[in-house]
Amino acid sequence: MTDQFKAFFNNIASQYQPLTRYSVETLDCSLDRFLKYLPSECASVLDLGAGDGYPASRLMAKHPRLHLSLLDLSFEMIKAAQVRFARANPTPRFILADLNDINFEGSSFDGALSCCTLQFVREITAFLQKIRSALLPNGIVCLLFYDPEDLRCQLIHKYFPGLHAIEQLRHYPDNKVCLALKSVNFSIIHTEVMDYHIVYSGAPEYLNFIDSRPFSGFAQMPDEVYRKSFQIFSAIIRKLFPYGSIHSPGRLRLIIARR
Repeated sequence: MTDQFKAFFNNIASQYQPLTRYSVETLDCSLDRFLKYLPSECASVLDLGAGDGYPASRLMAKHPRLHLSLLDLSFEMIKAAQVRFARANPTPRFILADLNDINFEGSSFDGALSCCTLQFVREITAFLQKIRSALLPNGIVCLLFYDPEDLRCQLIHKYFPGLHAIEQLRHYPDNKVCLALKSVNFSIIHTEVMDYHIVYSGAPEYLNFIDSRPFSGFAQMPDEVYRKSFQIFSAIIRKLFPYGSIHSPGRLRLIIARR
């Protein structure tokens, strides 16, 4: 499965569109919560599953003196992130690695950030234990994620045949994440439900976005199955939204915990 996701993100890196996945306001609000608990403006932060570096760039815009380490399993995403941070000072460290294989010796970071990447973690408790080991005493972990219930409000999960069944199996419920944090001796200091809407000008723009196969669940869907499902989804969306803009709802869970 790791190779499948790696290929997916390598292929999509050049056309990655982070703002079509969650609103910039929601992301910024989450990062503000995270920054509130960091010890200083020059803290060391590990971004887990950094992608093309967009969330990290928002973080650095708020605190330019942060020492960032960006980790991702996709070489092409790392390259895109390097381009995004080409003029940054201090320059982030870029780490090519799978979330499931991270191993930092000793306490290294003041904070760790996971922005919509928990669904790629195979075993949540083992993952959080590794994060705890990577954090300095009183270090902070910030987890922003969709849980299985949250997925139900998204248009694509309601109407795209087969996708929800794939995705819901990969996303951790918030109560399981909380239990896993406590089991490895994290103290939960903040939880929040963050509702938002992504607005598209109309059905053509929305369907063009979906037809770029931007979500990792599509990596597990054979081309023929995807094509048939997309035709059904397209007909439903055009019927539901024959004119005017489309407001696609979403909801994220935010959990912040201290070592």
